[in-house]
Amino acid sequence: MRGFPTGAPHGDNGSVEPVLKHRAIARIGLLVAPTVIALVIAGIAMEIRRPTTFDLDLTVTKLSFVSSDQQTKALLGKTAFTKLTLNGIEKGTIAAGRVELLRQRRSAAGTAMSTVLSPLTLPVGISQRTPNGATLMLAAPGNDAHAIGELGELYLPPGGSAELASMEENSTGIWARILDRPTRILLSMIGTSNVDLLGATIDTESISDRGAAFMSLRVDASTSMSIIEMTGTGAGPVVILTPPAGEVSPLLLVADLPVSTLAFQAQGPTGAPVTTLSGEGTIGFAEAPEKAKIEVKPGYYVVLGDLKKFYLRKLNYLTHPNRIHVEAGGVAGSLRSGPAGGIQERALTWFDAIWNQPRSLQLLALAAWLFPTTLAGYKLLKEVQQ
Repeated sequence: MRGFPTGAPHGDNGSVEPVLKHRAIARIGLLVAPTVIALVIAGIAMEIRRPTTFDLDLTVTKLSFVSSDQQTKALLGKTAFTKLTLNGIEKGTIAAGRVELLRQRRSAAGTAMSTVLSPLTLPVGISQRTPNGATLMLAAPGNDAHAIGELGELYLPPGGSAELASMEENSTGIWARILDRPTRILLSMIGTSNVDLLGATIDTESISDRGAAFMSLRVDASTSMSIIEMTGTGAGPVVILTPPAGEVSPLLLVADLPVSTLAFQAQGPTGAPVTTLSGEGTIGFAEAPEKAKIEVKPGYYVVLGDLKKFYLRKLNYLTHPNRIHVEAGGVAGSLRSGPAGGIQERALTWFDAIWNQPRSLQLLALAAWLFPTTLAGYKLLKEVQQ
């Protein structure tokens, strides 16, 4: 019918303008979307931690670890000593050119003896009164500060646990313990030394009371070197030694040792773990060398978790004061450090890993610029063609 058009007028602003607005919003949305998505991904990456390669340089009074090596490794190298104590001994032998029984006792009122047992090898066994093993203590007759003997290499079996610690503040020395594995310990001595045995038996007809609770021997190796060979119990032996004053400190680690766990804590008086960090130290990021190292102060905690390809690289015994210098490094899924009440996670996030890689950062910047630019150019071309 006349006067009633069937189609919408092309100049009707009520219908054309909303369409143009929707198109503009869609274009803006397409241009902004990559930035929003990138920000969301970056926010998530900032919260997710990833395994990180760390370098540790610390000073401690005690550390414990578990070997992840498939081969037996030397934990302590050949070490000179002026005093030495072995706890947790199951059996062994004492071989010397001359061995003299000084005294033995079952009670506090012991009687001095002078029986000479020379030359011979004394098989030493564990007493039934000491299920945790016997104790051997060795020292020079006087207060000689020079080396009187040498500890052979102390070996750590595959998967074995170990502890190393410095002695108390008022005494010089270090102790090492191999946990849950019997260990062979070989000592050589020069000159004359006193050997005390607690809770051990000696298998020889020359001693009337071979099961005495305490025996003191004088071992004379003046003419030939004496050898003491002991085997620790299954619970693990403890070696406590005092190095000679003024000489080279013991070589505590012969070669790099891969470990599956590494801890710098000890059991406190209430049973709670306490830190053993006792000097200034640092935590570095091997994969991000430009990232500042984290400072570690005495009393701080360093707690490692989920170690992969992690190595003890160097252990030095420090004499003034008694401390152990530790250098270690490798991949850890978690490393938390800081003072009590302020311990923080130090593992890098995925965002950190990308940010610290220049090529990755350049690639992401190029992709973030190229996508919206290409999309905008395509839209512009379509409009020109229309």
